[in-house]
Amino acid sequence: MASSLEVDVLGPLRLRVDGRAVDVPGERRSALLALLAMAGGDTVSVSRIVDALWGDDPPSAAVNAVQSHVSRLRRHLGGAAGCLANEGTGYRLTLDRGALDADRAVTLAAQGRALMADDPAAAAERFSSALALWRGLALEEFSDVEPLAAEAVRLAELNSALTDDLLAARLATERPEDVVDLVARAAAEHPWRESTQRLLMVSLARSGRRAEALQVAHAYRGRG
Repeated sequence: MASSLEVDVLGPLRLRVDGRAVDVPGERRSALLALLAMAGGDTVSVSRIVDALWGDDPPSAAVNAVQSHVSRLRRHLGGAAGCLANEGTGYRLTLDRGALDADRAVTLAAQGRALMADDPAAAAERFSSALALWRGLALEEFSDVEPLAAEAVRLAELNSALTDDLLAARLATERPEDVVDLVARAAAEHPWRESTQRLLMVSLARSGRRAEALQVAHAYRGRG
């Protein structure tokens, strides 16, 4: 029976084989794992891996270095080594559905949004479960790996959108005065985010604080 494989990127990179944490030493080897995991089962060409890991100044033996990292990564995967395959001119990492935490977050977000109109309380549970997957900034340690840095931006946006979704769901199911402080905190963290500022205006207005809601609206327009 094949071993189970899980990769977490919503915080420091984490690899688990059969539920056991496995250390992946080295910045480039761990970046290679993250790159393959974020590819969604697609083959990542060796040339793209070289560009990602070394940028504009790859060593002459970069292709051999990639092969070495892949070989050692397979050892880290142990019984799940078969999930990392050589496909033509590149490599492909096959993960089971839900084995990547970022994918689970996307799925929970979609489920919550589908429930929002009819059952905002259930939607709030999905949004909360998705946000609980974050253990820190996604892919933060790979800020100098261009494709992973782009994924980090996407995942940060997902986190912000989920926060808005959760706050909107709570506003639909709870007393606004019980939620307004949470909304205000999110709005302070994201002063340029229109959706969060609108939630703050709504929560203040519904709490009977209409003058403050207007102040938020004027302040936001002033930033533009």
